Amino acid sequence: MERAIDRGFQRMAAQMYLTDPLAIGVVIGYLTRKATEVSNLRVIAHAKLLGLSDDVARQEIVVV
Repeated sequence: MERAIDRGFQRMAAQMYLTDPLAIGVVIGYLTRKATEVSNLRVIAHAKLLGLSDDVARQEIVVV
């Protein structure tokens, strides 16, 4: 459920990113996507540290 909410939020941020270039939505969309990228990198690092399989890490990554 939480991943579905995250994905929906990311889609909304991606739509904001593609709006008027002078609007605040571009900044919000960019920062949201960067935060998601950092979160995904943390998931990958923790999976490698714990020796988990790639499939487990892929399930936890949020893809837009």
